[in-house]
Amino acid sequence: FAARTGAKLVKTGLPLGLAGTAAWLSAVKAAAGLGAELPPAVLEAQRGAAREMAPLLELLAHRNVLFAGDPYLFSAFSAFARELRLRVRAAFLDSFARPLGTARLPEVFFFAPESEEALKALKILPKYSRPELAVGNSFAATEGYSAGLPFMEFGFPSYGYHALADEPFFGFAGARCLAGRLLNSFKAGPYQ
Repeated sequence: FAARTGAKLVKTGLPLGLAGTAAWLSAVKAAAGLGAELPPAVLEAQRGAAREMAPLLELLAHRNVLFAGDPYLFSAFSAFARELRLRVRAAFLDSFARPLGTARLPEVFFFAPESEEALKALKILPKYSRPELAVGNSFAATEGYSAGLPFMEFGFPSYGYHALADEPFFGFAGARCLAGRLLNSFKAGPYQ
């Protein structure tokens, strides 16, 4: 589309989490010829979101997560998980193998695995590395990737989770919402 219209194509990551959002805004600002430095109001919004999420950090620190879903969300979610001091120990991506834009891969990592293969790989993880929460799209639940863990539906498709009020997951406001959803999901119990 950019080639046909003459529009400038800007390649960015997703604006997920504090650092991901700041990087996205910097990239868009630079592409518009405005320099990459973010204005004070944006930096204050980032600091405000960080202050609001700070009480959750001790509750989330060093907990293990399984991600199952879209490869495009994987890298962004993994970076945000590190901001929250979570550890993504396993990932099952529902696509053919492709570049992911990250050098960090979890201990258990598969593109489009069979359910039995995925669950077997989880079982051989050392106890301290086993996931305590599954985060993924609807297919993660229907294909059995959630492995009986507490489950937070995230990504597309999403057949079981719907927000009736604004509940973003992108941007600084989205980081706050997503951090809260993650904490609540850890406390919710196994997916039924």
